[in-house]
Amino acid sequence: MTKLNLSELDKRLTLLEAQQQWVYRVLETYGIKGLWLSPGKASALLGISRDRILSEVERAEKMRSLG
Repeated sequence: MTKLNLSELDKRLTLLEAQQQWVYRVLETYGIKGLWLSPGKASALLGISRDRILSEVERAEKMRSLG
């Protein structure tokens, strides 16, 4: 892996910050102001049932606990 100089790292950081701001603006457009949504709000935004979201969360937690 190539080591980057400070100038290149600064450019990458600037780009990442701009991309992050864009993502935040898109999320705010959908009424998302934080990192987490309730299952009810997420289901409306994603177009899937609340039960589906809860089952996916449960599955993810099981997988996380198993490593």
